[in-house]
Amino acid sequence: MLWLWILVMAAVILAVFLVLAVLLQDFAVRRTPRFVKLPQGGNNPARAEMRRQGLAYLEGRPHEEWTITAADGTRLQAGFWPADAPTGKTVLAVHGHRCSGKLEYGMFAPFYHALGFNVLLPDDRAHGESGGTWIGFGWLDKDDCLAWAAEAARRIPGCRVLLHGISMGAATVLMAAGQDACPPCVEAVAADCAYSSAWEQFALQVKNMLHLPPFPVLYLASLVNRLLAGYWFRQPDTAAWAARIRVPVLLIHGTADTYVPTAMVYKLYDACTCEKSLWLAEGAPHAASWTVQPQGYQDTLRAFLARSGLL
Repeated sequence: MLWLWILVMAAVILAVFLVLAVLLQDFAVRRTPRFVKLPQGGNNPARAEMRRQGLAYLEGRPHEEWTITAADGTRLQAGFWPADAPTGKTVLAVHGHRCSGKLEYGMFAPFYHALGFNVLLPDDRAHGESGGTWIGFGWLDKDDCLAWAAEAARRIPGCRVLLHGISMGAATVLMAAGQDACPPCVEAVAADCAYSSAWEQFALQVKNMLHLPPFPVLYLASLVNRLLAGYWFRQPDTAAWAARIRVPVLLIHGTADTYVPTAMVYKLYDACTCEKSLWLAEGAPHAASWTVQPQGYQDTLRAFLARSGLL
């Protein structure tokens, strides 16, 4: 009967790992997780206040609501805040995981408007006002980003686009700019705290949260995600697509980022073969470089735009 006992134990262990994989995929990728309640709020009062002020700024300015339909039929929504004077210069800003365009980039809008840029803030699929059930981690979003760039080129005379992304949004804009289909209106990319690949990011979180190696939980979760969301976790390989970019790239990362470790930005920098620059925000945790080092961020971004011919 020893063999029967071994089979039962193996089945139990496999079932446990499968349950963990389903929970991981659901928590990370489903728009509203079914099994685990999402944490509310944050632990960065300064960023929360900047976000509040940013939302108030956007609410006080005239804007347009844009809607497009993704290739798979998902309805995508964005807000467009024009510059004070007509211009083709436009920042297409892509937010991070479980955020929104307005919440992430409201604090940036006064800066861009002061430089004479239009501000286009889409909500990623499965976020905000956009449709969709499954979060794309850049893989699904890269095509949506290019669709927004094409829509901007269609609507704005003489459109010249800066792609600016934060966290998952940074991975999105890097992957989008590396596509052969990237439209010529995209002239530069600023990527703030991007992961070098979604797989590496997931593996790190499995280690930190579950204290487990990637095998077998992450492999099973990737299979579940392929069946439900349509992509494998290895597909959003940011560094591989960054190597194909031909426009100037600015990489930004906080030196105190432990969620997407600072080491990842060096992988991205090494992968880029285009004109590139790197700025590290001293003491900044994840997605907080603007909050911790606002003047340094603005000076770096302004200089990058000037080198790229957008100022």
